[in-house]
Amino acid sequence: MTDIESAFVSEHGFRTPDTVEGMRDAWGFIEHRWTVTTERARRLPTNALYERVEEEWSFVETLRHLVFATDAWFRRTVLGAKHAYWVGDLPHTEFDGDHSALGIDDAAPHTIDEVLTVRTNRWDEIRRVLDTLTADGLSRTCAQNPVAGYPEDTKVTVRGCLGVVLNEEWWHHRYATRDLAVLEGSFGAAG
Repeated sequence: MTDIESAFVSEHGFRTPDTVEGMRDAWGFIEHRWTVTTERARRLPTNALYERVEEEWSFVETLRHLVFATDAWFRRTVLGAKHAYWVGDLPHTEFDGDHSALGIDDAAPHTIDEVLTVRTNRWDEIRRVLDTLTADGLSRTCAQNPVAGYPEDTKVTVRGCLGVVLNEEWWHHRYATRDLAVLEGSFGAAG
């Protein structure tokens, strides 16, 4: 484990920073790791990015789920967006809510390029907030969103919400890199 990694990661997952500067550093760390991993994935044939390894989500499905996590915990909860979800979001498997009520279309196809464009837009939103975030803003309790959706909990802070997004990003990055190794063995990585 690298020094920077040990600053953010414990045996239980990603540690949510207590400070704005720590949050910015953590986000930069996560964003860098995903950028490198996405470049690695893009060296595979496109069809490999839709393949599931041992019934786990494909690379594209993983990215769609991470957009959902950002939409739910950041856009809906932190920003209070009334239309927080993208049509291509992929909720966690235990989510028993009505996807279509959130504006999500489970049957719509989504290309890797489309998913990466939405993901980049979400990253830009997070960075803009982090650039101006204050200590008071980090500890602010998020207001109840008047539009039904996920999550419903109204007693969560901005720090808590960003912590959920960071933790999702961390764990799914681990799963994605594990599965990419298998896919590279099956499909070979292009030059």
